Amino acid sequence: MEVLVLQLMKEAFEAQDYAETVSLAEAEFNIDPVNETALSCCLKSLFILKHENAAIGTYQKFVAEYKKYTGEDYPHPFSLYWS
Repeated sequence: MEVLVLQLMKEAFEAQDYAETVSLAEAEFNIDPVNETALSCCLKSLFILKHENAAIGTYQKFVAEYKKYTGEDYPHPFSLYWS
């Protein structure tokens, strides 16, 4: 299931269907809350859609989940994705 969601998400991103990319990334987070590919596609899509508040919220939630699952701080800043 996860492989299919990731594949569909990447295809949506490449097809410039950014709203669908965000939806699929959110589905992936339900399967794997710390999937960095989903984070990257989601934040880049939100950037293109000009949804800064949603991107900040998504990043903050991801960082909290990352800390919970790994015990470590997420090493990549928001600015890496938001440009």
